[in-house]
Amino acid sequence: MDGKCTYNIRLAPPQAITDRSSGGGDQCKRNPPANFRQFSGTEESQNDYAEKMTHIVKDFDVIKDDHENRIRELENYIRKSLSRGGEPDVLKVATDIKAKIKQGSSESGSYGENGVTFDTTEGNLIKKLHDQFAAIRKLNREKSQSLRVMNYKLNETRQKLADTQNNLLLTRDQLLQNEEALSRLQDDKYILQNQLKDRSERLDRAEKRADALEKKTKETDDKLLTLIRSENILKEEMYTAQYKLNETSQLLADARNQYRQLDVDFVRLISEISRREKELKLCYKDRRYKDGKEKQQLEGQEKKDGLFVAFF
Repeated sequence: MDGKCTYNIRLAPPQAITDRSSGGGDQCKRNPPANFRQFSGTEESQNDYAEKMTHIVKDFDVIKDDHENRIRELENYIRKSLSRGGEPDVLKVATDIKAKIKQGSSESGSYGENGVTFDTTEGNLIKKLHDQFAAIRKLNREKSQSLRVMNYKLNETRQKLADTQNNLLLTRDQLLQNEEALSRLQDDKYILQNQLKDRSERLDRAEKRADALEKKTKETDDKLLTLIRSENILKEEMYTAQYKLNETSQLLADARNQYRQLDVDFVRLISEISRREKELKLCYKDRRYKDGKEKQQLEGQEKKDGLFVAFF
Protein backbone atom coordinates (compact mmCIF):
# COMPACT_ATOMS: atom_id res chain seq x y z
CA MET A 1 0.00 0.00 0.00
CA ASP A 2 1.41 3.44 -1.04
CA GLY A 3 4.40 1.62 -2.57
CA LYS A 4 5.30 -0.02 0.77
CA CYS A 5 5.41 -3.64 1.93
CA THR A 6 2.38 -4.89 3.87
CA TYR A 7 1.65 -7.87 6.14
CA ASN A 8 -1.37 -10.16 5.94
CA ILE A 9 -2.15 -11.20 9.55
CA ARG A 10 -4.39 -14.18 10.26
CA LEU A 11 -5.54 -14.64 13.81
CA ALA A 12 -4.96 -18.01 15.45
CA PRO A 13 -4.95 -19.50 18.96
CA PRO A 14 -1.95 -18.58 21.17
CA GLN A 15 -0.54 -22.12 21.02
CA ALA A 16 -0.68 -22.11 17.24
CA ILE A 17 0.92 -18.70 17.19
CA THR A 18 3.72 -19.93 19.45
CA ASP A 19 4.27 -23.04 17.33
CA ARG A 20 4.16 -21.05 14.14
CA SER A 21 6.55 -18.52 15.62
CA SER A 22 9.01 -21.22 16.62
CA GLY A 23 8.54 -22.87 13.24
CA GLY A 24 9.12 -19.57 11.54
CA GLY A 25 12.29 -19.17 13.55
CA ASP A 26 13.48 -22.57 12.47
CA GLN A 27 12.53 -21.78 8.91
CA CYS A 28 14.47 -18.55 9.11
CA LYS A 29 17.40 -20.49 10.47
CA ARG A 30 17.07 -23.10 7.78
CA ASN A 31 16.70 -20.54 4.98
CA PRO A 32 19.39 -17.90 5.32
CA PRO A 33 19.64 -14.98 2.86
CA ALA A 34 20.68 -15.60 -0.71
CA ASN A 35 23.98 -13.78 -0.23
CA PHE A 36 24.76 -15.94 2.78
CA ARG A 37 23.97 -19.12 0.84
CA GLN A 38 26.07 -17.85 -2.03
CA PHE A 39 29.04 -17.03 0.19
CA SER A 40 28.76 -20.21 2.29
CA GLY A 41 28.44 -22.43 -0.79
CA THR A 42 31.74 -21.30 -2.31
CA GLU A 43 35.26 -22.10 -1.26
CA GLU A 44 37.46 -19.04 -1.38
CA SER A 45 40.72 -18.05 0.18
CA GLN A 46 41.00 -16.81 3.72
CA ASN A 47 41.14 -13.15 2.74
CA ASP A 48 37.97 -13.49 0.62
CA TYR A 49 36.32 -15.31 3.51
CA ALA A 50 36.84 -12.36 5.86
CA GLU A 51 35.47 -9.94 3.26
CA LYS A 52 32.40 -12.10 2.65
CA MET A 53 31.73 -12.40 6.37
CA THR A 54 31.75 -8.60 6.53
CA HIS A 55 29.14 -8.49 3.75
CA ILE A 56 27.06 -11.08 5.62
CA VAL A 57 27.07 -8.94 8.77
CA LYS A 58 25.98 -5.94 6.73
CA ASP A 59 23.17 -8.00 5.15
CA PHE A 60 21.97 -9.09 8.60
CA ASP A 61 22.01 -5.48 9.77
CA VAL A 62 19.91 -4.46 6.77
CA ILE A 63 17.46 -7.33 7.36
CA LYS A 64 17.20 -6.44 11.05
CA ASP A 65 16.49 -2.78 10.33
CA ASP A 66 14.00 -3.76 7.64
CA HIS A 67 12.09 -6.03 10.05
CA GLU A 68 12.02 -3.39 12.75
CA ASN A 69 10.71 -0.79 10.30
CA ARG A 70 8.01 -3.17 9.08
CA ILE A 71 6.98 -3.94 12.67
CA ARG A 72 6.66 -0.24 13.44
CA GLU A 73 4.63 0.33 10.28
CA LEU A 74 2.37 -2.60 11.17
CA GLU A 75 1.82 -1.27 14.69
CA ASN A 76 0.93 2.15 13.36
CA TYR A 77 -1.47 0.63 10.83
CA ILE A 78 -3.22 -1.55 13.42
CA ARG A 79 -3.37 1.32 15.88
CA LYS A 80 -5.07 3.51 13.27
CA SER A 81 -7.45 0.72 12.26
CA LEU A 82 -8.59 -0.23 15.79
CA SER A 83 -8.74 3.15 17.43
CA ARG A 84 -12.20 4.65 18.07
CA GLY A 85 -12.73 8.32 18.56
CA GLY A 86 -9.07 8.73 19.16
CA GLU A 87 -5.77 6.96 18.69
CA PRO A 88 -5.09 4.69 21.66
CA ASP A 89 -1.52 3.76 22.41
CA VAL A 90 -1.33 0.18 21.19
CA LEU A 91 2.03 -0.38 22.81
CA LYS A 92 0.72 0.81 26.15
CA VAL A 93 -2.38 -1.32 25.79
CA ALA A 94 -0.18 -4.29 24.90
CA THR A 95 1.91 -3.70 27.98
CA ASP A 96 -1.08 -3.89 30.34
CA ILE A 97 -3.00 -6.45 28.29
CA LYS A 98 -2.84 -9.23 30.87
CA ALA A 99 -4.38 -7.10 33.58
CA LYS A 100 -7.08 -5.93 31.22
CA ILE A 101 -7.88 -9.44 30.06
CA LYS A 102 -8.27 -10.59 33.68
CA GLN A 103 -10.37 -7.58 34.44
CA GLY A 104 -12.45 -8.15 31.32
CA SER A 105 -13.06 -11.80 32.20
CA SER A 106 -14.36 -10.92 35.67
CA GLU A 107 -16.65 -8.16 34.41
CA SER A 108 -19.58 -8.74 32.09
CA GLY A 109 -19.40 -5.71 29.93
CA SER A 110 -16.72 -3.43 28.70
CA TYR A 111 -13.84 -1.52 30.21
CA GLY A 112 -12.08 1.61 29.11
CA GLU A 113 -8.86 3.53 29.55
CA ASN A 114 -8.27 7.22 28.81
CA GLY A 115 -11.87 7.61 27.76
CA VAL A 116 -11.77 4.80 25.18
CA THR A 117 -14.05 1.79 25.59
CA PHE A 118 -13.09 -1.76 24.49
CA ASP A 119 -15.17 -4.90 24.60
CA THR A 120 -13.89 -8.40 25.38
CA THR A 121 -13.59 -9.44 21.76
CA GLU A 122 -11.47 -6.40 21.06
CA GLY A 123 -9.21 -7.23 24.01
CA ASN A 124 -8.68 -10.75 22.74
CA LEU A 125 -7.77 -9.35 19.35
CA ILE A 126 -5.24 -7.01 20.91
CA LYS A 127 -3.85 -9.87 23.01
CA LYS A 128 -3.42 -12.01 19.93
CA LEU A 129 -1.75 -9.14 18.12
CA HIS A 130 0.46 -8.55 21.15
CA ASP A 131 1.41 -12.22 21.19
CA GLN A 132 2.30 -12.09 17.52
CA PHE A 133 4.35 -8.94 18.04
CA ALA A 134 6.02 -10.54 21.07
CA ALA A 135 6.85 -13.60 18.98
CA ILE A 136 8.26 -11.35 16.25
CA ARG A 137 10.29 -9.39 18.81
CA LYS A 138 11.48 -12.63 20.34
CA LEU A 139 12.52 -13.85 16.93
CA ASN A 140 14.20 -10.50 16.34
CA ARG A 141 16.04 -10.80 19.67
CA GLU A 142 17.08 -14.32 18.79
CA LYS A 143 18.33 -13.11 15.43
CA SER A 144 20.14 -10.25 17.14
CA GLN A 145 21.67 -12.66 19.63
CA SER A 146 22.62 -14.99 16.79
CA LEU A 147 24.06 -11.99 14.97
CA ARG A 148 26.10 -11.00 18.03
CA VAL A 149 27.34 -14.56 18.38
CA MET A 150 28.18 -14.60 14.70
CA ASN A 151 29.90 -11.23 15.06
CA TYR A 152 31.88 -12.59 18.01
CA LYS A 153 32.78 -15.66 15.99
CA LEU A 154 33.64 -13.37 13.09
CA ASN A 155 36.00 -11.36 15.29
CA GLU A 156 37.43 -14.57 16.65
CA THR A 157 37.79 -15.88 13.10
CA ARG A 158 39.47 -12.64 12.07
CA GLN A 159 41.85 -12.95 15.00
CA LYS A 160 42.56 -16.55 14.08
CA LEU A 161 42.95 -15.46 10.47
CA ALA A 162 45.44 -12.77 11.51
CA ASP A 163 47.29 -15.30 13.67
CA THR A 164 47.20 -17.76 10.79
CA GLN A 165 48.52 -15.11 8.42
CA ASN A 166 51.29 -14.25 10.89
CA ASN A 167 52.07 -17.93 11.27
CA LEU A 168 51.96 -18.21 7.49
CA LEU A 169 54.45 -15.36 7.17
CA LEU A 170 56.65 -16.94 9.80
CA THR A 171 56.29 -20.29 8.07
CA ARG A 172 57.11 -18.69 4.72
CA ASP A 173 60.18 -17.01 6.21
CA GLN A 174 61.14 -20.29 7.82
CA LEU A 175 60.54 -22.04 4.50
CA LEU A 176 62.77 -19.52 2.72
CA GLN A 177 65.42 -20.02 5.36
CA ASN A 178 65.04 -23.78 5.03
CA GLU A 179 65.30 -23.49 1.24
CA GLU A 180 68.45 -21.40 1.60
CA ALA A 181 69.82 -23.89 4.11
CA LEU A 182 68.85 -26.72 1.75
CA SER A 183 70.60 -24.94 -1.12
CA ARG A 184 73.71 -24.52 1.03
CA LEU A 185 73.48 -28.16 2.06
CA GLN A 186 73.19 -29.19 -1.59
CA ASP A 187 76.24 -27.09 -2.44
CA ASP A 188 78.08 -28.67 0.48
CA LYS A 189 76.86 -32.05 -0.74
CA TYR A 190 78.28 -31.43 -4.22
CA ILE A 191 81.55 -30.21 -2.69
CA LEU A 192 81.74 -33.26 -0.43
CA GLN A 193 80.91 -35.55 -3.35
CA ASN A 194 83.72 -34.00 -5.38
CA GLN A 195 86.08 -34.31 -2.42
CA LEU A 196 84.97 -37.90 -1.91
CA LYS A 197 85.53 -38.64 -5.60
CA ASP A 198 88.99 -37.05 -5.48
CA ARG A 199 89.88 -38.93 -2.31
CA SER A 200 88.55 -42.16 -3.80
CA GLU A 201 90.81 -41.66 -6.80
CA ARG A 202 93.71 -40.91 -4.49
CA LEU A 203 92.86 -43.99 -2.47
CA ASP A 204 92.83 -46.12 -5.63
CA ARG A 205 96.22 -44.76 -6.63
CA ALA A 206 97.51 -45.32 -3.10
CA GLU A 207 96.18 -48.88 -3.15
CA LYS A 208 97.94 -49.49 -6.48
CA ARG A 209 101.16 -48.08 -5.05
CA ALA A 210 100.66 -50.18 -1.93
CA ASP A 211 100.21 -53.30 -4.09
CA ALA A 212 103.37 -52.44 -6.03
CA LEU A 213 105.26 -51.79 -2.79
CA GLU A 214 103.96 -55.03 -1.34
CA LYS A 215 105.15 -56.86 -4.44
CA LYS A 216 108.53 -55.17 -4.20
CA THR A 217 108.65 -55.95 -0.49
CA LYS A 218 107.97 -59.59 -1.24
CA GLU A 219 110.72 -59.60 -3.85
CA THR A 220 113.03 -57.85 -1.39
CA ASP A 221 112.17 -60.43 1.27
CA ASP A 222 112.99 -63.20 -1.18
CA LYS A 223 116.28 -61.52 -2.02
CA LEU A 224 116.95 -61.01 1.67
CA LEU A 225 116.34 -64.69 2.34
CA THR A 226 118.69 -65.53 -0.53
CA LEU A 227 121.27 -63.16 0.93
CA ILE A 228 120.82 -64.70 4.36
CA ARG A 229 121.36 -68.13 2.88
CA SER A 230 124.38 -66.85 0.98
CA GLU A 231 125.64 -65.21 4.15
CA ASN A 232 125.31 -68.48 6.02
CA ILE A 233 127.16 -70.24 3.24
CA LEU A 234 129.82 -67.53 3.26
CA LYS A 235 130.07 -67.78 7.01
CA GLU A 236 130.59 -71.50 6.72
CA GLU A 237 133.20 -70.92 4.04
CA MET A 238 134.74 -68.18 6.17
CA TYR A 239 134.88 -70.48 9.15
CA THR A 240 136.50 -73.12 6.94
CA ALA A 241 138.93 -70.55 5.57
CA GLN A 242 139.60 -69.31 9.08
CA TYR A 243 140.34 -72.85 10.14
CA LYS A 244 142.62 -73.29 7.18
CA LEU A 245 144.17 -69.90 7.91
CA ASN A 246 144.82 -70.91 11.47
CA GLU A 247 146.25 -74.17 10.26
CA THR A 248 148.34 -72.34 7.65
CA SER A 249 149.44 -69.84 10.28
CA GLN A 250 150.55 -72.68 12.44
CA LEU A 251 152.43 -74.21 9.52
CA LEU A 252 153.89 -70.81 8.71
CA ALA A 253 155.00 -70.40 12.30
CA ASP A 254 156.60 -73.82 12.14
CA ALA A 255 158.21 -72.94 8.81
CA ARG A 256 159.52 -69.69 10.27
CA ASN A 257 160.96 -71.56 13.19
CA GLN A 258 162.55 -73.95 10.77
CA TYR A 259 163.77 -71.00 8.69
CA ARG A 260 165.31 -69.37 11.74
CA GLN A 261 166.90 -72.67 12.61
CA LEU A 262 168.15 -73.05 9.06
CA ASP A 263 169.34 -69.45 9.11
CA VAL A 264 171.28 -70.16 12.28
CA ASP A 265 172.69 -73.28 10.67
CA PHE A 266 173.47 -71.30 7.53
CA VAL A 267 175.28 -68.60 9.48
CA ARG A 268 177.24 -71.25 11.30
CA LEU A 269 177.96 -72.97 7.99
CA ILE A 270 179.09 -69.66 6.45
CA SER A 271 181.35 -69.08 9.42
CA GLU A 272 182.71 -72.56 9.04
CA ILE A 273 183.21 -72.04 5.31
CA SER A 274 184.94 -68.71 5.93
CA ARG A 275 187.23 -70.32 8.42
CA ARG A 276 187.88 -73.17 6.05
CA GLU A 277 188.54 -70.67 3.28
CA LYS A 278 191.05 -68.85 5.38
CA GLU A 279 192.72 -72.10 6.20
CA LEU A 280 192.79 -73.00 2.54
CA LYS A 281 194.25 -69.65 1.65
CA LEU A 282 196.98 -70.14 4.18
CA CYS A 283 197.51 -73.60 2.83
CA TYR A 284 197.54 -72.31 -0.69
CA LYS A 285 200.04 -69.62 0.17
CA ASP A 286 202.40 -72.25 1.43
CA ARG A 287 202.12 -74.11 -1.75
CA ARG A 288 202.38 -71.05 -3.97
CA TYR A 289 205.54 -72.10 -5.35
CA LYS A 290 204.29 -75.33 -6.54
CA ASP A 291 203.79 -75.89 -10.15
CA GLY A 292 201.45 -73.85 -12.19
CA LYS A 293 199.02 -76.58 -12.92
CA GLU A 294 198.25 -77.16 -9.35
CA LYS A 295 198.03 -73.43 -8.86
CA GLN A 296 195.52 -73.05 -11.63
CA GLN A 297 193.49 -75.85 -10.19
CA LEU A 298 193.54 -74.16 -6.85
CA GLU A 299 192.48 -70.86 -8.34
CA GLY A 300 189.66 -72.51 -10.20
CA GLN A 301 188.61 -74.16 -7.01
CA GLU A 302 188.60 -70.83 -5.23
CA LYS A 303 186.42 -69.33 -7.88
CA LYS A 304 183.95 -72.13 -7.46
CA ASP A 305 183.98 -71.67 -3.72
CA GLY A 306 183.44 -67.95 -4.18
CA LEU A 307 180.42 -68.55 -6.41
CA PHE A 308 178.98 -70.96 -3.91
CA VAL A 309 179.30 -68.41 -1.08
CA ALA A 310 177.73 -65.72 -3.23
CA PHE A 311 174.84 -68.00 -4.01
CA PHE A 312 174.01 -68.50 -0.33
